[in-house]
Amino acid sequence: MAADHSESAPYDALVLLEREQERWRDLDALLRRLLSRLTYAAEGRNAGLDTVLGDLRLATRNTLDEERLAPLLDALTDAVASLDESHARPPRETFLPPPPPQPAEPVVLDRLLLAILDRLPLGEAAGAELESLRRRIVGCHDAGKLQAHGEALAALVARHIEQLEEAQRTASRLLDHVDSELTALTEHLDEDNQSRNDAVVARRELGERMAGEMLALRERARAAADLPSLQADVHARLAAVGAHLATLREREQAREQAWYEHTARMRERIRELESSTRNMEATLKQKLQLADTDPLTGLANRRALEARMASLHESNATDISLLVLDIDHFKSINDLLGHAAGDRALRIVAEQLQAALRPGDYLARYGGEEFVALLAADAYEAMQVADRLRIRIGQARFHSQNQVVPITLSCGIATMRDDDTPESLFERADQALYRAKDNGRNRCEAA
Repeated sequence: MAADHSESAPYDALVLLEREQERWRDLDALLRRLLSRLTYAAEGRNAGLDTVLGDLRLATRNTLDEERLAPLLDALTDAVASLDESHARPPRETFLPPPPPQPAEPVVLDRLLLAILDRLPLGEAAGAELESLRRRIVGCHDAGKLQAHGEALAALVARHIEQLEEAQRTASRLLDHVDSELTALTEHLDEDNQSRNDAVVARRELGERMAGEMLALRERARAAADLPSLQADVHARLAAVGAHLATLREREQAREQAWYEHTARMRERIRELESSTRNMEATLKQKLQLADTDPLTGLANRRALEARMASLHESNATDISLLVLDIDHFKSINDLLGHAAGDRALRIVAEQLQAALRPGDYLARYGGEEFVALLAADAYEAMQVADRLRIRIGQARFHSQNQVVPITLSCGIATMRDDDTPESLFERADQALYRAKDNGRNRCEAA
């Protein structure tokens, strides 16, 4: 049973990698469309800027080429700087009508970029880059800057796709190695069977020869004219039988020695194959685990949470409650104390929540300052757990810049109904969270 699992594990991992790679291709296409929308949002300000934006759209429709994009980015920077200078000059005509209001797309697009960031399981290596990019996007309403941020995000996605492709190539190489070793094992078994067949044939030939010699002796004994000649013939026949037996023994010993040597080589190759398979399984498991982990807090990320919710829904689990927890006034922590303090606050909240939950409860960072807990609990018990979490966070002491920074949570709770889907369950909990915010924060509301 364990052997079957070991043999199928590399194939299962390759299937997961192919699915993940397809998902990242879709996200790459989405980012390209987003970048195209950003260029359209910024058009109409300046002829030079429009030209650069058009070139950017053409450059991002096909495979991204850094050598081609680099001069375009420089040209975009110059065009935006020129646009800023033209805005700084006083108008020549005072009777011109006021300019039309700027389109609202950049505000929407910055939220879209942040939403995409929250859904990116790029792993621990890209965590610092993602957090830095998030800080630059938050509060940014400038179309040119948002475009640059979108390009940076697209570059991160492209790099991650390359890593997935490399992991897939590694898995493919392992499978080719497995296939080669299994082919060699099959050949070994074929050779073993052939050796056994040859031994059977040799024994049969020896038996036939000995039977022939015995028959010849009987015939010679009946026809012998004198004893000396008969004795000489018997000795000759026995010598031939002995020679046949010696030849058979030599062949058997040679086949046996070759079989032992070949078997020893095959054992060694099988051990190497098992070691390679175990190492590859461990590497793939680590990569998949990183893809499901939030790099800042070490909790499960949104991708892992959605998979867990889907699994619970498919299993028809009962008494499942979902808590959506949001840090109150988190933006003021970032604004007043800096993003490093905000990151520490998120880690402290994650540690406190994880420590306060019961064994078997599932906690994830959904994105930003929002956490989600899945509980095996009915509505009453879920409310008790939520209040305990809220009180624990309120009593925690977070220090920054020699001052105590109060942290509170608002929580929305929903218990799964028969007609619920994972999406509707989360939506109901999210609506309850909004009510908690509207009713003064630092409180829990049930759907």
